Amino acid sequence: MKEAKRHSEPTVDAAAKALNRFEVYAKYRDFKKFHFEQAIAFKRHLAEQKGQQSGKKLSKATLYATLTKLKRFFHWLAWQPGYKSRIQYSDAEYFNLSDKDTRVATAKRHQKALTMEQFKAWSQNLGHEKVLTTFLSYGEVACQRQGEIIRDLATPQKNMKTDAKKITAEFLRGLRRAGVDV
Repeated sequence: MKEAKRHSEPTVDAAAKALNRFEVYAKYRDFKKFHFEQAIAFKRHLAEQKGQQSGKKLSKATLYATLTKLKRFFHWLAWQPGYKSRIQYSDAEYFNLSDKDTRVATAKRHQKALTMEQFKAWSQNLGHEKVLTTFLSYGEVACQRQGEIIRDLATPQKNMKTDAKKITAEFLRGLRRAGVDV
């Protein structure tokens, strides 16, 4: 997988983990005995599993990633000698999530801008080259991102007093890190 498909080490590890999860669930049953109903049952089983660190049910993104890797494996396996007559290529399709769950799992999530980044974008929007003049050296905020941040800053904020306190505290921390006495 690493060489033939040019995948990185973490990608190969994730595929191995997905396959291991399935094998543990199937009690290491021979893949030649695979039936699409196992994919359906495993999908249900996986949806009920909890993350080791969070203790919460696995996210749709984790389900999607795991099932996609298994689907690719079974697509590949269906073409291998000794398995062609036993596994249908279409059987792997049963590892798919519902369309809705797939949309949730693959949705692009916009992260809230970091306070330092917001402040820097605001400063650059005013025409300052630096913020202090622009917090000394946190790097530039790209023009497109700068516009997004400025538009977001125009949106009324909940708990403005708390946000202002956090912004001020972070601003002062940034000044101290930059060696400015405050």
